[in-house]
Amino acid sequence: MEQNSIEPTEVTQALYSTSKRLDKGSYVITSKAKEYAQAEKDYRIKLAEEITTLKASGTPVTLIKELAKGNKDVADAKFNRDLAEGTFKASRDMLNALQVEVSALQSILRVQGKIEWGD
Repeated sequence: MEQNSIEPTEVTQALYSTSKRLDKGSYVITSKAKEYAQAEKDYRIKLAEEITTLKASGTPVTLIKELAKGNKDVADAKFNRDLAEGTFKASRDMLNALQVEVSALQSILRVQGKIEWGD
């Protein structure tokens, strides 16, 4: 009966490759975090500007927040913020998945080592 086993060199290569992707991902996540923070800042500034404009024009206070959010520039800024947030979270989740993959590959190497060396 033929066994379908993975050679230690294949596991080591996969571990190396995944580690490289994880390393690159750490730079990507930093960039995505900055983009998200900037988009949040831009949204808050646009919203505050629109609220100020609406207050100055005498718009009833009870309507200001909803009207401000409906302004095209504010809505665009919110969309960009939400998109940046989603991209950041997806990048973070991808890094977490890569960390799990590295851990699994390390476990495979440990088990293979115990089998080969009889530990």
